[in-house]
Amino acid sequence: MLLAAAALSQEPQPGVEHDSWRQIELASVGGTDCLEIILRDHAVRLALADLRVMAVDAGRVMDSATEPRVQRIFERRAQALLGRLNGWPKQGGCVQAPSAEGEDRFVVAELLKAGRAAVRPPGGAQDAQTVWMRHLGKRAGPLRGRGEILFYLERGGEPFFVVSWWMS
Repeated sequence: MLLAAAALSQEPQPGVEHDSWRQIELASVGGTDCLEIILRDHAVRLALADLRVMAVDAGRVMDSATEPRVQRIFERRAQALLGRLNGWPKQGGCVQAPSAEGEDRFVVAELLKAGRAAVRPPGGAQDAQTVWMRHLGKRAGPLRGRGEILFYLERGGEPFFVVSWWMS
């Protein structure tokens, strides 16, 4: 856990040209009391307990260097996601989300970054033990650019999940 926290605190600065990779060891998330989301044919499972913790104290899930105001934003995002669970079907004890849209995507990304998720590839019988996270920032001029955080099962493969990191 300390290694994960140290790695998170070394997250690159937004707004600059950047390309870095980090391998993340994933937790085992059981098939009950969880949320399952399909992302590009990959099933991502999140423990509802982790979502509940994030909804109350995001600092326990996120990097400790994350600003308190950003932690409050993630607490509200996790609360909103938890509030929608009742409307979604349940299969084998796991709530099935129709997709990850809007701000839900950032909650999923934070839990993936922290290794608090399970990822099953399409047609796979077993969950992946690790994923790769890539921070990719490109500048197109002094006032133009964008950065994304991409998640891969294999380094150099196709990303199964992408979120915006920064934009100018």
